[in-house]
Amino acid sequence: MIIWAVEASLHNVWKLETFIQDADAAGNSELADWFRRIQENNRTAGQQGKEMLAQRLP
Repeated sequence: MIIWAVEASLHNVWKLETFIQDADAAGNSELADWFRRIQENNRTAGQQGKEMLAQRLP
């Protein structure tokens, strides 16, 4: 379960980069900033998940 959550979080970080670029290109800084906040939350969750996984490995 942890591996799935880490993968999903890191995939979202990557996918949101496209959304941020599209919003910036459209001149919608409010939307781009919102995507950046979501991206940072996913980055943090991915890092936390990696740390939790490392603690559980022998």
